[in-house]
Amino acid sequence: MVEIPHVDINRDFIDFKGQETRALRDLMIKSNPYIYLDLHGWLNSVLGDGFLVDAFRSTNNLRRDQTGAFGASKGYAIGYARTQLNAYSALVEFESPETVDYVKIANGIAKSIDYLPPVTNKWGVNRYGWCYTDGYGNMVTSRWVKDYYDWCYVDSNGTMITNAWQMDYKGWCYVDGDGHLVRNSWIQHPKGMCYVDEEGHSVTSRWVYIDGAWYYFNSDGYMVKNNWQVDYKGWCYLGADGKMFTNAWVQHPKGMCYVDADGHSVAGSWVNIDGSMYYFNGDGYMMTNRWIMDEINWCYVGSDGKRITNAWAKDYWGWCVVDNDGHLITNSWAEKDSQRYYMDANGHMTVGWLDLDGNRYYFFEDGSMALGKQTIDGVEYDFGTDGIAKTPEVIDPIEPTEQAVPTQPIEKIA
Repeated sequence: MVEIPHVDINRDFIDFKGQETRALRDLMIKSNPYIYLDLHGWLNSVLGDGFLVDAFRSTNNLRRDQTGAFGASKGYAIGYARTQLNAYSALVEFESPETVDYVKIANGIAKSIDYLPPVTNKWGVNRYGWCYTDGYGNMVTSRWVKDYYDWCYVDSNGTMITNAWQMDYKGWCYVDGDGHLVRNSWIQHPKGMCYVDEEGHSVTSRWVYIDGAWYYFNSDGYMVKNNWQVDYKGWCYLGADGKMFTNAWVQHPKGMCYVDADGHSVAGSWVNIDGSMYYFNGDGYMMTNRWIMDEINWCYVGSDGKRITNAWAKDYWGWCVVDNDGHLITNSWAEKDSQRYYMDANGHMTVGWLDLDGNRYYFFEDGSMALGKQTIDGVEYDFGTDGIAKTPEVIDPIEPTEQAVPTQPIEKIA
């Protein structure tokens, strides 16, 4: 704004062209005066509120009584103070410089205070800070009071508190440096981070969704971090920043865990993570080096927890093979390095004679199926190219022995 030279500050409280006018206006707003006096000259009169006019006319021998005149439309400072700040105001115009008597001025101020109406429903300043008087002119203490912006709290001395916690009937609240109730904001406490909701109360013992992430605050109102927290659906994990993990691995002292897209620990089920299947037990820990049944058949998870697929493996009872989906192959043929094998009802590689679908087959100790002419137990057989024995001798079939599915580690053979 371009400064206008020689502005009459007392007539500039409409356009505020002068820098001094604006500075005075800002000071008036900040101090929020109960009484505003403008000592001037030289018209030998007093304008403004009646009790101030009477006090200064009687103590300073001023002639003209202009009670009720504030000059707001003319840009007078007292008009601005009266209409915009609701302050009692007066413009004192002395007769001449020679008649200005500071003792009489002090007497006028003292008499004004004697005439002063009770301060009601208004903020003011005492020696401790901001205070508030109620409709009866009494200073309010130990209460919440609302100003133009929001709620404030005045303590037992009647002074508005700032940058402090204060309890109300619903919980703890926080007021900022201006003394106003803080809402929907983080507050740093010496013991941890806190959050106040839309009503200004510290969040306790519940989850809160803030800026796209879930957080949990304990019974004391502090944000939980680097820890597990249960909700109505299961366990969740909160990181160093307090945010609930989603789609992430979490290291627990007892094992590896995984939280899903909703942030809940996977428990008692399989889950596909980055293209591999993993199983988590009822407590949410990843299983390793063991057989686990799914809705189709047994599967095996290795030391890294991944379900092995399309692979041969050996346990204490023999060789096994899992298919492309990781399921144990049972009662079925399998191939490896141009050799054929037959997996029995327990999923183990058959060794010895096998009667299957009216045909007889023989499998060597390594599980491979016999082909062509072979001598077995001193008898020559012709198995041809399909493995079916062509010699008609009857040999009692060897029934497979029922075996339990192993729980011990197995060796995966690629």
